Amino acid sequence: MARSVGTSDQLKRAVALRDLAFPPSNWIHSVEVIDSCPSTSDVLRERLKSDLCDSNLGKVLVARNQTQGRGRETRDWWTGPPDSNIALTACLSPPEPPLVAGLLAACAMAKVGEEYSNCKSALKWPNDVLLKNDAGEWAKFCGILSELIAGQPNRLLVGVGANILQAPPSDVAPYPTTCVGSDVDLGAFLQSFLEEWEKSWALYQGHGPKALEKEFFTRLTAWAPKGIRIPEEPDLPTGRLLEFSVSKGLSWGKADNSITRPLGLLPSLEAL
Repeated sequence: MARSVGTSDQLKRAVALRDLAFPPSNWIHSVEVIDSCPSTSDVLRERLKSDLCDSNLGKVLVARNQTQGRGRETRDWWTGPPDSNIALTACLSPPEPPLVAGLLAACAMAKVGEEYSNCKSALKWPNDVLLKNDAGEWAKFCGILSELIAGQPNRLLVGVGANILQAPPSDVAPYPTTCVGSDVDLGAFLQSFLEEWEKSWALYQGHGPKALEKEFFTRLTAWAPKGIRIPEEPDLPTGRLLEFSVSKGLSWGKADNSITRPLGLLPSLEAL
């Protein structure tokens, strides 16, 4: 379905409409849009240092322009020109285990990205959301970073960077990248993502991890249908993905030679 190009006014209107149409939940209480900042995660982290009344808990901070976005292991994250992509951080009460918040966000982003782009989506552990690009290969369009706050174990920051209207130039990203589409309404996409994230959290709270486990495993298998290996540990078995659960972790290999790793001990994976 074609949508008009998003603008900053559309983005702010979408947030206002969301607040009117969807009352605050126990997951996301409010959405704040700011014009520019170095990093939405850094802004919220600074606010939390003096936040004695939990006024930022449940807040989603969205930046129209982010100049120093961060990815995993201190890598830079390219956000693009103002009002072209999504850069946000949510301050949440962490679920158990805390990594679940990022998994829920990844599955929600994959579902909405697939809907708006009309392309297949997949997930790559630990934090990549992928779409099929014009060449028919998996390409990253979103990264998600979850961070517990030092000294505040009941506060979790979940940063989300998504290429909606523009993908980074090839000299910026050393891996295939893509965007959702140049005709996407940025505000509508943001609203759809937040709705889906809230819905998946409510399902997890009310009915347990089965739906999340099934969706995450399906999308991970779409990325690595022939199986995986761990580049950092070449002596470990390689093979097909066998099972995923929140409590036990990810299992892969062969029937007579498999391995299971808890989520917290699972390093980066490589598709065979």
